[in-house]
Amino acid sequence: MPSPWLFARKSGLYCRVFVPTDLRPTLGQRFLVRALDARDRDQARLIAAHYAVALGDLFRQLRRELSMAEPKVEDIVGTIHSGGTREAITLKGMVLSPGSQPVDVVLDNAKDVKTFKKEFPDAIAAPGGGTGYIPPIPAGGYRLSPEQGVVLSKRMPEFIVKQKEDNRTKKYIDECVRAVAILTDFCGDLPPDDYTPAQVSHFKNRVKWLPRNPDKGEANKKRWGKRTHTQRSAANEISPGAEVISQGTINKHINRLSAVFEFCNGLRYLTLPNPFFQRQSKRSKINGGATNAVAERTHYDMAELEEIFDPTRYKSRKLPHSFWPPFIALMTGARVNEIAQLYLADVVDDDREHPGRWRFMILAKEKDQRVKNISSLRSIPMHPKLIEMGFLTYLEDVRALGYKRVFPTLRHTEASGYGDSVSEFYMTYLREKVGITDPTKVFHSFRYYFCHELFNMSQHERMHIVGMTGHVREGVFERTYAGELNYLKKMDILMKLALPDIKIEPYKAGGFIKYFKHYEANERARLRRKAVKEQKDPEATVKAGAKQVAAESAAGAVKQ
Repeated sequence: MPSPWLFARKSGLYCRVFVPTDLRPTLGQRFLVRALDARDRDQARLIAAHYAVALGDLFRQLRRELSMAEPKVEDIVGTIHSGGTREAITLKGMVLSPGSQPVDVVLDNAKDVKTFKKEFPDAIAAPGGGTGYIPPIPAGGYRLSPEQGVVLSKRMPEFIVKQKEDNRTKKYIDECVRAVAILTDFCGDLPPDDYTPAQVSHFKNRVKWLPRNPDKGEANKKRWGKRTHTQRSAANEISPGAEVISQGTINKHINRLSAVFEFCNGLRYLTLPNPFFQRQSKRSKINGGATNAVAERTHYDMAELEEIFDPTRYKSRKLPHSFWPPFIALMTGARVNEIAQLYLADVVDDDREHPGRWRFMILAKEKDQRVKNISSLRSIPMHPKLIEMGFLTYLEDVRALGYKRVFPTLRHTEASGYGDSVSEFYMTYLREKVGITDPTKVFHSFRYYFCHELFNMSQHERMHIVGMTGHVREGVFERTYAGELNYLKKMDILMKLALPDIKIEPYKAGGFIKYFKHYEANERARLRRKAVKEQKDPEATVKAGAKQVAAESAAGAVKQ
């Protein structure tokens, strides 16, 4: 806080505050002078102290604004020059003469309240008790604009609109909304500037006790469904052996909150530094600088792959979307949703000079397709082992039935695309049938295995490997000029991938026809039941809203 200097002139008492050296070029002067409009030095000191506090806030905001790419300092500079800060005491109808009584006094900080009580003890009354009521001190400091006093939850509708404009996924937006709900539950719903480092630390200390998957499963819903996040955290902390969220989930909450506060910062709703920036928990170090943290995801070893693809056990995989995706993931390293959302048109043999060069095209051409980032757009050669297992025969069956997607019975959700069902079917198989209960081993571990094996092939350049896996390329040359590896280069890399000894019987034509026919019959029956229900309740369409639109399109989904 700058130090105010009091001095007297014939016209009254004044306050002088020196401008910090780094801000003098912007403000164009060395010090600021303001008339205090006070009748005695005690009142003048009180007003001057508040003036200095307000200027300190303005200086801080000015520095913050000057550090931005396109600083907008006119309002701040104008406020400083005009002395337009809030008065230390707003006195309405008050005359400080002997025997007078102050009316409607507003104080803005604890020090002023203490001083006012000392100087005018008779002026203090209980809330609603008449003149002299001093309202609660606001949590935040000086605000240049009323917009900076709007609480965080009120900013979320605008944040959501911006994320949709930026083509963010519904899952990402829901994660941001959930993180803000947890923060406001733990720390209160405050303006962005009012979240202090201490409150962020409190958030981190409480969020780590939140239960894992409180909204999944009947048992969890019954136990946690009606409790607030604060109640969940407190109850879980004292429960022995309670399952809590992972460090990765904690970091994700902090990441999402950081994104929300960056949004507020970009629109000048936040003038302080982002309180969640770089507040993720760092991995602890051990000798040599290695990390001592347990990875959330790890790759399979060869023994585990042999168990997963054991022919006796794997024959229980009787659905197309439970049978094929693990093989595709193992031999391409593709993400679960990249596999689940494949269209028949994405599996191509388009080299006229060299027929038989089948490739998976990881694209986002259809409305229900999406990729993680621009680097994810790529092609991956189809491994000969996958062809040997009859995958092309399966595609012909799907095409003959009139479907457009490789796995046409999967349901699409805005939050997760098509991948949730594939992952859930696989995890049930992995945990219950195979018996691998290591929480770091999941469907994504196929991708980890693929990347790990390729990375350990020292004869291949890194840029060649990321061209297969869809990770971000480094440097202008890789991103702009190098382009994609040709088919032969990629196949050369792919053929060095170590695979387990797969002895599963190849797919035969018509193998899943019975399942598809059964699915179509169930889908028609479901639509008939829905039509009957709507006839009984003519307002069902209005009540259903957006869900009705999805239901009507389901009829067409049978042939997609």
